[in-house]
Amino acid sequence: MLSKTLRIGESLKIGDAALIRVADKSGRMVKLAIATRLPIEQIAAGIDIRPIAAGITGETRPVRVLEPRCA
Repeated sequence: MLSKTLRIGESLKIGDAALIRVADKSGRMVKLAIATRLPIEQIAAGIDIRPIAAGITGETRPVRVLEPRCA
């Protein structure tokens, strides 16, 4: 997970996948402008930390996490 402090008007580029710009801030709310071809999903309760990976086609997909087996 990346944690970065940005000012209004500053941007963050994630490879060729996305460009995120801080458009405005008011109190504890931040308005983001996101340029990407990937689907965007808002998660109301916080951050979704499920691992993702790019498949052969380049599309992202969730990674199945295997639990360790007890002997």
